[in-house]
Amino acid sequence: MGRALSFGASCVAIPLAVLVSCSLAENGVVAGDASTSTADGSQSVDQTAPDAGIEGPPPGDSPTPADRGGCDADTETDPSNCGACGHSCLGGACDAGRCQPVVVAESLNTPQGIGLDPTDVYVGAFGGAAVAVCPLEGCSDAAPVAFATGQNQPNSVSILGKAAYWSCSGNEVDATVNMCATGTAPCSPTTIHYGTYIARSVATSSGVYFTDQVVGSLYVCPLPDCAGGAQVLASGLNVPFGLAVNATDIYWASMGISTMDGVLDTCSLSHCSSSTRALVTGRPSPKDVAIDTEYVYWTESVADGSLMRCNLSGCGGTPTTLVAHLDTPEGVAVDDERVYVASSGAGTVIAYDKEHATVTTIAQNQTDAWSVAVNGTAIYWTNRATSGQLMMIAK
Repeated sequence: MGRALSFGASCVAIPLAVLVSCSLAENGVVAGDASTSTADGSQSVDQTAPDAGIEGPPPGDSPTPADRGGCDADTETDPSNCGACGHSCLGGACDAGRCQPVVVAESLNTPQGIGLDPTDVYVGAFGGAAVAVCPLEGCSDAAPVAFATGQNQPNSVSILGKAAYWSCSGNEVDATVNMCATGTAPCSPTTIHYGTYIARSVATSSGVYFTDQVVGSLYVCPLPDCAGGAQVLASGLNVPFGLAVNATDIYWASMGISTMDGVLDTCSLSHCSSSTRALVTGRPSPKDVAIDTEYVYWTESVADGSLMRCNLSGCGGTPTTLVAHLDTPEGVAVDDERVYVASSGAGTVIAYDKEHATVTTIAQNQTDAWSVAVNGTAIYWTNRATSGQLMMIAK
């Protein structure tokens, strides 16, 4: 059982539920043909090209049962067989064979970072002083359940095993890194580190990593509760923000203060202080970071921003622009096939197809789209407003 989180309204008990899995299918529509070749043979996509948003396939005869894969459902409108037999929209509507977004939770005060486990989604309500939780398919009546309250500007959330870890910005004076066991809401959180202005954190099997913007440092806390204190991995950083970690290395973005002094750095987890090196320099406000087995991706969060890429081992200081002319891109996430970006200025969530170098609009007309996360069946994002939303769309 949990407590509904309404930021000023009364609380009611809400049970957690279990995710219904589904198969992979495309959503949205590919943007206009405005791609250009880049130095490494990939293509960049110009987001100033015409974008039809979320629309159906070309007109024509209605599909027959054979066309639909043998089922007798209307794959144009059936949310349990949307676009293909057996493809569920996970609670969303089906329009012209494409799943539509679902409001997982609403009335969140400035929601930011998202954490996913096999059954639930967690979100930091920056302005609401709380971490909320919902089943992956959404809370009853979109009423978020309080997971942890009394938090000072919670931002990023990550799940490791049966524990949730999150950081709080703390008004630039009393930031924290916190943890709590999942499965019960509300929980009794433990603060494992006190800082100044912690911008982002991520929990992995090798530790809890986080950036402190005011101090200008990158830290790691040993698991499970930072016994012995946090270790400084890198210092002298210029407004460090997003970070991503794999089994051997860590990658992080420093936004910089002036227009073109942002940096993307990396180091080895085993000896970071002696192995730190810049992959790229002179970038405009690099912000959020994601990695796959081959590349590191990041957003450059300016009005005429971009989705960028560099090989994990380096790109000679010259990164690849995957998508240009994004209006203030913020969060980035990646899976095996696509890279997802939430843009606050444009109010969109897009997907860049790695193989075909095309862009799909996942959602549009979103209010201050901020963070994005992905699992095997759906894409999640936050709309960062004082009465914000946690959204989801089936893949």
